[in-house]
Amino acid sequence: MDLKTMNLESLAEFFRRFDAMPDEYVHQEIKRNRLRAMFGVGKWCDVCYKEDHNLEECHSIPKEGDWGVKQGIYGRHCFKRAGTEAQNQTELVVDYILLAKLELGAFTYDEDTWMIYGHATSNMTPHEKLFTSLDRTQKAKVGLVDGTVIVAEGRGDVKIVMKGGKKKTTIRDVLFVPRGINRNVLSVPLMTSRGCSFKPGERGECVVRDKTGAVFGDTTWDERGLSIRMQVVKPNISS
Repeated sequence: MDLKTMNLESLAEFFRRFDAMPDEYVHQEIKRNRLRAMFGVGKWCDVCYKEDHNLEECHSIPKEGDWGVKQGIYGRHCFKRAGTEAQNQTELVVDYILLAKLELGAFTYDEDTWMIYGHATSNMTPHEKLFTSLDRTQKAKVGLVDGTVIVAEGRGDVKIVMKGGKKKTTIRDVLFVPRGINRNVLSVPLMTSRGCSFKPGERGECVVRDKTGAVFGDTTWDERGLSIRMQVVKPNISS
């Protein structure tokens, strides 16, 4: 049904039917459509959180010549950032990419909240206290969507309690990025490569499971995007 071609009577009937739907049903359908766009068919932009285009089509991302990926997402990434003149172009090599808007003052994020990003190539956190082990010799460069490069000051493991409290698991190789990000990041491509899944639930929510089928935690859609709360086992790590 195309709203643009409907007459006034048909349009009124459409809204009467829509208004008669329970709020819970409407909310579930909105969530399902978002999840289908993010993980299945349809379009979804993980940079500006809109469903009318894919990330590759987003005007927020510099075009070829300004910012070009030359290698696969699990290798090192070579980015070309243009200056005011062609001879001023600089080529930057980074180890990971995080193509999401990172306005540091726009929102607040709890330590147990992890933003789920489809265009991040590694899990990351700015919180040192979350690590059960941390190797500070494992430095890395992370390229952001605006051309900025930030530095990971280490890599380690984060242990969490799965939903229900009966099982613990470890998220390995999490980057410690103390400056440049203000939130925890859960990488969809990395987690799925390790056997995890991101699927719509019965109520339209996103259910995140490990390779055994255990659920990580509860997910939420809000103005910040898709996130998940996970109970982290916090040890004491000496510097």
